[in-house]
Amino acid sequence: MWRHLTVDLQVPVVGPFWGSDPDERWQESSLAVALSLPQARRLAARFGQNAIYWVEDGQLWLVPILTDKSAVCLGNIEFCWIARNLA
Repeated sequence: MWRHLTVDLQVPVVGPFWGSDPDERWQESSLAVALSLPQARRLAARFGQNAIYWVEDGQLWLVPILTDKSAVCLGNIEFCWIARNLA
């Protein structure tokens, strides 16, 4: 995916980052990219991602890709980042 983003699409990539559930039983390597939500959804579906994190207006969202569930707001991105790094 990294090559596809940086070479084929010429999208700036930041990362990797580690995503996890609150108690860190599940962890997954992640990338941050600057794409529109429709572009991000298409790319995630192409690579079989179940969901993506999306930041809009300072809010962090968990956006399902392979299911018809609704997006869930996880809160203010600054709070989520600070809380995660203080734990």
